[in-house]
Formats: sequence, C-alpha cells, structure tokens
Amino acid sequence: MTFKLTIRVIMIAAFTFSYHYSQSGILEKYDFNSPKVVRSKLPDALDEISGLTVIEDDRVFCHNDEKGIIFQIDVYNGYVIKYFDVGKWRADKDFEGIAFANGFFYLVTSSGELAQFKEGGHKQAVDYKVINTGLSSSFNVEGLCYDEDADALLLACKDYAGKNLKNKRAVYEFSLKTLKINPNPRFIIDFNELKEKFNLKEFNPSGIAKNVFSGTYFLISANGEKAVLEISPGGDVLAAYELDKDNHSQPEGIAFLSDGTMLISDEKNKKKHASITAYPLNLDNNE
Repeated sequence: MTFKLTIRVIMIAAFTFSYHYSQSGILEKYDFNSPKVVRSKLPDALDEISGLTVIEDDRVFCHNDEKGIIFQIDVYNGYVIKYFDVGKWRADKDFEGIAFANGFFYLVTSSGELAQFKEGGHKQAVDYKVINTGLSSSFNVEGLCYDEDADALLLACKDYAGKNLKNKRAVYEFSLKTLKINPNPRFIIDFNELKEKFNLKEFNPSGIAKNVFSGTYFLISANGEKAVLEISPGGDVLAAYELDKDNHSQPEGIAFLSDGTMLISDEKNKKKHASITAYPLNLDNNE
C-alpha cells in the first residue's frame, strides 16, 4: 500500500467514525456544479458503457452491456489502459453491472447470472465460473456492488421488485459465503415516498455503489427520473438529487474512488458520446 493511499485510509476511518449513519447523509457534500467536476469522453468501444467498479490503488474498471469485455480506464481523460474478456460467455448476454470482491471480479446479467473471474492481462481471455443468483429476467438486474460488511453482492433491480411490492423497486443481497440470495430485499424503494419527500415520480435503478466515507449506499436511475439516491445501511432514503439531463442522458454506472470522488458513467446518445464524470467530495462546510 502506498503512503498516499495509507493517508487516505486513515482519513476515511476518522471521517466514517463521526459521519457513519448520519441522518442527513453525505450526498449534500457533492457539488454537482463545481468547476472541479471532470467529464471525460469515452472511446467508441464503450458507447454502451454500463457498470463501474474501483479496485485497489483506485484502478477503475468498466464494461459495455453487449459484450463481456472489461476495460480499465483513466477516468480523468477517458483513455483505455487495457482490456480483457470473459471468454466464450460473451455471446447473447446482457451485461449490466460489475463488482470486485475478495480478489475476484463479478459481472452480472439482467437475468441474474453472475460470472466470477480474476483480472486478466491486456487482450487476454480469462477463465470464469457462472453462478446463478436465483433472480430471473423479470427483475431486470441492472446494478451490482460489493458490501464488505455482509460479504455479499448487492443486486439492484430495475423492474419487478418481488411479490406484493407494486410501485416499488428492490435491492437484493447475494451472500458470497453461502452463494444464496436472501429472499427478502435488502432495500425497498417506494415511489410514494420518493414523490412525497423528494418530488421524484419514478426511480428505476441502473447502478449501485457503497460510499467509502459514509458507509451509505448510492443508487442511480437511467429511465424515468435521472437521479441519485442515498440510502442508509438500514434502508432509509436519506437524500436525493436530480441529475442534469444534458450531462446525464443515460446514467448507467456509479462508483467511488478512495478519496470519495463519485464516478458516474453515461451511455452514448444521438447528441453526445459516452462519458464518465468525476464529482469531487467536499468535506469543507465553509465552501
């Protein structure tokens, strides 16, 4: 671990002690209109960019939703550092989210299948293991992240939330210890609550990530309202922010660097290239 990264870890630990489970959340600490925001154009190979994940040393990996190709990118200029793929599993899949846990990458399809694999070298095809989460295509899994506290993957569902959960969306927990899914959702997003508290009519999750500073969870929506939600570990919606549609026409992935910087990826549309945007975390209440 580098000296710089060690200092960041100490800062995270100190800040988390005082901020963890804050009822106001940390979303308000992001200035989405700051001149420090960096938005980078991505190459054509990432026109259909979907999930994002950050591993050790703040290396950022992503994928597109039509091919099982994993890209390591520089988020501040959009350059591809390397890419590798998950072999023959690429065919006829709809890849929606990526996460990293315990030395393995996990890639999830909209129908709830997981591919588990190690990091590959440039242009390498890696071996993989397929794991069935128990969710079906009806749920339309779009977001994936790792929760180290539970040693589990969190799967955010864009459509069907489960039995008796009309007008709601759900996030399910898949244990990496038992390789079984908890049949009860970890988080439930209620459209009525979003309308009453935040004036959001609809929220269809397309990405999920855990914030390293606050211990809270962030979800984004690409269809319906383009917005970010912050959810407490207990499932309370703490805050919401509606994204600028000119900059985020289709936000598909979200992740956090070790300094708290929020990353959001957007697919290409008719007017703009695919992009990744970096929003710095401002912990100075005076600014």
